[in-house]
Amino acid sequence: MRDLIRPADSLTIALKEAEVDLTDDHSHKLVFYTDARKPKESKDETYREFAAHWDGNHLVSDEKYPQGGKMSRSFELSADGTQFYEILHIDTIRSKEPVVLRYVYDAVAQEKP
Repeated sequence: MRDLIRPADSLTIALKEAEVDLTDDHSHKLVFYTDARKPKESKDETYREFAAHWDGNHLVSDEKYPQGGKMSRSFELSADGTQFYEILHIDTIRSKEPVVLRYVYDAVAQEKP
C-alpha cells in the first residue's frame, strides 16, 4: 500500500503488442497485459503483472490487494500529449467511500543517441 501513496518522480513507459510496461525511478516495474494472458504472481516486490484492458484511450486494471480491498487503476495521456495521468480508485473494507488518488506526470522529450 505504501508504494501506491508514494508516487514515482518519473516513469518510463514502453508500449508493446498487447502489453504496457511502466518502470519508475525506484526500479519498480509494472506490466499490464491487454490480452488474455494471465498475470503471474511475483515474490519480487519490484516486479508485478496485471490483467488490463483498454477503455477508449484509458488503460484500466482492476486489482485486489491482500488487505481485503479492491482497486481500479487507470492511465491516460493528455489530449495534447504533454502529461500522463495515473488515477487510483481504492475501495477499502474500513471505509464506505473510495479513496481516489490522481498523479500527473509531465512528458519529457526523449533524447536521441
